[in-house]
Amino acid sequence: MTTTKTMTLPMEREGFRIVDRPEGIFVFGSIPMDWMSAIIEVAKGRGFDYLDTGSGSTLGCWVFTDDAGRDAVRAAIAAENESKHGDDKLAKWRAGTDVGISALTIANVLGGTRLSPSGAGIPHDPADFSRCLRLVRLMDWRDRLHEVAACWSWWTPFVDAWDELEALYDEEAPTGSAPRLYARMQQLVAVSRSGTKTYLGGER
Repeated sequence: MTTTKTMTLPMEREGFRIVDRPEGIFVFGSIPMDWMSAIIEVAKGRGFDYLDTGSGSTLGCWVFTDDAGRDAVRAAIAAENESKHGDDKLAKWRAGTDVGISALTIANVLGGTRLSPSGAGIPHDPADFSRCLRLVRLMDWRDRLHEVAACWSWWTPFVDAWDELEALYDEEAPTGSAPRLYARMQQLVAVSRSGTKTYLGGER
């Protein structure tokens, strides 16, 4: 039988803390699953029906908020990053809200920090690809993408098809739906999974 946790905010426990702010409920650290239902109930009671990330930011790891709060959170993170990182575009990106595993894989290879194989990933859907594309455009890394495939072999199909994927994204993004991009990406995911995955000269 599962017992629902009683949550009073703010809260601090070993490994995580939760802070209540007007724009949302911020979760710092890793929250145990048995606390998740409790925080969801508290968030719903406050009218917060959106889960956003403050990836890398001191503002929080997870934020339960609403549409208005989400915009406020992102604006606060952007302002914090501007103050902290100045002209360092990559540092600001890392601490921002547009970070995903596949985009982070690109950043770590081309930015000089390599993940372990278990922490490197390919884009699986248009949302993943959009984060990768925005990062590549931000950092002007298009001509260096071959370095990602050289480091992580399972990126090769995506690097080879990058121009095609980018064109599909630019065509479909304004519509709010990207079925052709998704279909093409699923083909590339299958190709990526079918090959031998190598990294830094070894096999995964």
